[in-house]
Amino acid sequence: MAMNASQVRSWLSNRWANATRITRIAIYCALPAEALRLLSNIPVLGRSDLLSAIEGVLWVATFVFVTIGLVRWMIRSLLWRLRNRLFVAYVFIGVVPLALVGLMVAIVTILSAGQIAVYATRQRIALATARLHTATADLRADVAAKPTARLDSFTSYAVLQHEFPSAEVKVFPAIDCKPPVIPAWSHGDFSGMVIDHDKLSLRSVQSMPAFCIISSAPVDQPFIDQLANNLGSLEITLVHGIDISHKGQITLNGKKQRGIIVSGDIKKTVLVKGGAVRPRRFWWDPQIQYNDALLATDWNSGSKLRVVDPTTGKVGLITLAATIRPSSMYNELFSGSDALHSGIIKALWIIAGFLGVVELIALFIGVKLTRSITAAVHGLYIGTKHVNRGDFAHRIPFRGRDQLAELEKSFNSMSANIELLIEEQKEKQRLESELAIAKEVQEQLFPRLNLDSGRVEVFGVCKPARSVSGDYYDFIFYGQDALIAMGDISGKGISAALLMASIHSAVRAQDLAAVGSQQALSTGAANVEDGGIVLSSSPATTGPGPIGNLMGQLNSQLYRSTPASKYATLFLGLIQPERGLLTYCNGGHIPPALISSSGTVQRLTAGGTVVGLFDEMQFEQAQIPVHSGDLLVAFSDGLSEPEHDGAEFSEDRVIGLVAQHRERPLEEIAAISLAAVEEWIAGEEQPDDMTIVLARVR
Repeated sequence: MAMNASQVRSWLSNRWANATRITRIAIYCALPAEALRLLSNIPVLGRSDLLSAIEGVLWVATFVFVTIGLVRWMIRSLLWRLRNRLFVAYVFIGVVPLALVGLMVAIVTILSAGQIAVYATRQRIALATARLHTATADLRADVAAKPTARLDSFTSYAVLQHEFPSAEVKVFPAIDCKPPVIPAWSHGDFSGMVIDHDKLSLRSVQSMPAFCIISSAPVDQPFIDQLANNLGSLEITLVHGIDISHKGQITLNGKKQRGIIVSGDIKKTVLVKGGAVRPRRFWWDPQIQYNDALLATDWNSGSKLRVVDPTTGKVGLITLAATIRPSSMYNELFSGSDALHSGIIKALWIIAGFLGVVELIALFIGVKLTRSITAAVHGLYIGTKHVNRGDFAHRIPFRGRDQLAELEKSFNSMSANIELLIEEQKEKQRLESELAIAKEVQEQLFPRLNLDSGRVEVFGVCKPARSVSGDYYDFIFYGQDALIAMGDISGKGISAALLMASIHSAVRAQDLAAVGSQQALSTGAANVEDGGIVLSSSPATTGPGPIGNLMGQLNSQLYRSTPASKYATLFLGLIQPERGLLTYCNGGHIPPALISSSGTVQRLTAGGTVVGLFDEMQFEQAQIPVHSGDLLVAFSDGLSEPEHDGAEFSEDRVIGLVAQHRERPLEEIAAISLAAVEEWIAGEEQPDDMTIVLARVR
C-alpha cells in the first residue's frame, strides 16, 4: 500500500526518534559522503584530491559505525534472552578458563619440548666430546709409552676408531705444536665442537713436552642420525655475512640507539642435518620446531657462538634447529625407566579423562540448571504479558520444589488474587453505584430545607457516617400547625437506611389515615383510653390523630415487619402556634429540648420505650405550652456521644450550644452545632450519623 507524503514524514520521524546514537553518527557521515560523490560527478566542479580524501574518510567512518551498530545489535539480540546470557556467563566462567589452561599447557609443552630437544642435543654432543677427549687421553698415554709404535697398534686407537669411525687422529712433534696447527688461544689442551673452514667437528687436543695429538670427529649425517635418535630431525646451519664493521649510533623509530648495521648479503649454509621426525603417537602430538644458537668454537679465533672472517670482518652464527614431537620429549625425560614413563603417561591420560568427564558433567548440570531457570523466567514473562492484557486467568505450569517453583506458585496465587480483587472491585463499584442511588433516593425522603408554615419555622440536616443514613426526620404541615418527626434507627448503613424508609412511609401512611378518620386535637378535659391521653375534640377537617395512638400503631407495624434485633427511637411532636400548644410523644429517643426566648430549657421525656422491639406497647403523649420565640431542638446520638480523650460531647453541650445561638437563623445554628462536634473528634472518622432538627415558633 502506497504512503502519502505525511505518512512518509511520520514514518521517518518515528525511525529517527528510535535510532541509536551510533546509527545517527553513521547517517551524519554517509550523507556528506554521498553529497561529495554527487558533486564530483558534475563536470563544471570537477574532482579534487582533497574532496576525494574527505569522501573516503567519511565512507570509512560510515562503514566503521555501521559495523559497530550491527555488532551491538547482534549482541543485544543474542543476549536478550536470559538463557543466552546464562550460557555466555557459563562459557566465560567454566569453558574459557579451561580453554586458557589448555592453551597454557599447549604453549608450555611446545616451548619446553623444543628447549628439551636442544638441551638433549647439547648434552649428547657434550657426552660425545667427553668420550672423544677420554679416548684421545688414553691414546696420548700409549704414544708416550711407545713413541715409535704405529697408531693402529694401540688398543686405545682401536677404541677411538670404534666409537668414532670417521675420526681423524694426528700426532705432531713438539716443534710443530703451534699456530696454525694448534691455535694460541687453546693453550695446548682443548676439547669441544669447533668450526674450521665451514666444517663442523668434535675436536680434542692433547699436548706433551715431546709431541701433541689432535683428534677430530666430523659432525656429519651419521653422527647427527645417532645424535637425533628418538628425538626428531636436527639441522645445524651457519648464518654468515653479518657486517659488524659499522657500529655506533643508529636511528630507530625516531630515536638514536646503539647498534650494528647488518648488511643485506646474509647467507645461510646448512652444515649438516639428520634424524627423522617420529610418527604421531596420539591425536595431539604435533610437530614442534625450535631454534637456538649452538655452542661451537671458531678454530681460528676461539670465539664462542660466532665465527669471524678476518678478511671481511663479517660474523657467522651457528644455529641448531630441532623438529620434534611432544611424545619424543616425554621419551627423553623418562628414558631411564620405561615402566615409569608408561605409568606417568597413563596417569596423565587418566587425569585428563577424569577432568573431561567432570567438565561434561558440569556442562550437563549447567545446561540443565540454565534451562530450569530460563524456563521459569520465560513462564513469568509470558504470565506478565497475559496480566498486562488483563487475562488474569492464565496460570504458569510448574514442576519441582525449589525457589523457582515457589516463585511460579506465588505468581499464580497473585494472578488469582488479582482476579478475585477485580471481581470484588467490580462488586464494590456495583454496590457503590447502588448506594449512590440509595443515597439519592434517601435524600428525596428528607423534607426540603427552610420550610415555613407562617407561624412555625423548621430546619433539619443529616450528615451520614456512611453513604446512607439510619437517622430519620420529617416535617408535615396542617395549615399553621407543624408535625415534627425525629428518629434514630439501630445500626448504620443499608439496613438502617431501609428501616428509616419504612418508618418514613409508616408515619406518612398513618398520618394520611388520620386525616380521613380522626378528629383534630382540641383543648378540653382529658380521658384515659387505651393507655393514652385522648383529649376532648371538636370536628375538624384536617389534623393528625392522637400522637400516642400514632406511636403505638407505628410500634406494632415495625414489630411485625422487621427482625427482632431491629428497632428505632422516635419522637413525634405537633406544634400548634394558634393554640400555643406542643403535643408530643417520645419513643425512647434522646429527649428533645424546648428552649424559651429567655433561654430556659425544658426536656421532653414523656412517651415510652423504643418502637419495634415489643408488641402491643402503649405510649403516653403530653402537652406543653409554647410561645413566640420558643425553639424546639431534637438531635440523634451522633451529636452527643462522640468522644475525645475518653469524654463525650454530651447532650448538655449540644443543648447549651443551641441555646447560646438561639437567636441566629436555624441553618446557622445547625451548622455551628455540627462544626463543634467535628472539631471535638479532631479529624477522626465520624462514628455515627449526625442529625439535628430545629423548629421555632413565631
